[in-house]
Amino acid sequence: MGLFDIVGGAIKQANENRMEAEREAANWDPIRICKELDRCRQLTTCMGYSAALTKQCRYISDYELQEVYDFARRQRNVKALNTLRPIMEDRGLLY
Repeated sequence: MGLFDIVGGAIKQANENRMEAEREAANWDPIRICKELDRCRQLTTCMGYSAALTKQCRYISDYELQEVYDFARRQRNVKALNTLRPIMEDRGLLY
C-alpha cells in the first residue's frame, strides 16, 4: 500500500462524510442547519451542512433569508454567517 493509496482513501472517506452530512441536512429548515453548524466540530460535516444551507437559501425569499442571517448573527454563528454572506451580497442585501 503506497502513500497515494492512503491519501486517496482519506480523501474518498472525507468526501463521503461531506455528502452524507449534506443529504442529512437536506430536509432540515435553514435555522436548524445554522444551529447544527454552530455545534459542528468535524470539518467534513461542517462542509456538508454549509453546502445544504447554501442550496436552501438560494431559493428562499429575501425576507426569509434576512431572518436566517439575523438569527445567525444574534447567535454569533460565524460558520453560518460565512455561508450566508455571499448569497446576501448577490441579492444586494449586504454591502
